[in-house]
Amino acid sequence: MKTCYVSTTFGKKQTSAGQMVDFNHIYFDVVKPAVESTGLQCMRGDELKTGDLILKSVFNAVLNSDIMIADLTIHNANVLYELGIRHTARRGLTILLSDVQYKLPYDLVHTMVQWYELDSEGKLSGNAAEELRTKITKAIGNGKTEENTSPLYEFFPDLNVALPIQS
Repeated sequence: MKTCYVSTTFGKKQTSAGQMVDFNHIYFDVVKPAVESTGLQCMRGDELKTGDLILKSVFNAVLNSDIMIADLTIHNANVLYELGIRHTARRGLTILLSDVQYKLPYDLVHTMVQWYELDSEGKLSGNAAEELRTKITKAIGNGKTEENTSPLYEFFPDLNVALPIQS
């Protein structure tokens, strides 16, 4: 079964502007159902099968999942780090998400983003939730898992990074 790893913040977090964002709601009620509706197995870091080292499992998911989704809404350092690894080591489909209120880091402003709009409770409700589900399923449906969505590979098409054998 093909897989989708979702790199996102967990729980409720406050933005620099003071708004609370319910990332568990966004993941469990919107992103995961959208991904699974396409036939992919969807997981985020806390759902990975781990041994003693969670970081190894996360790196394995970043490197070996067919599709990766990264939510850049609050510029979480772990999400940005995992996205950087994905862009360096993989020529696979990577889908970026963010709330419309937040600017992307400079190095990502030229990339395609699936924007969403949070309500006053930091959730996606009604039409906003359905719109993001549709955007995700369309991006997965239109993209081929082998499609190059890494800006690094667009600028340096001859770059070759050998991936480790999947473990």
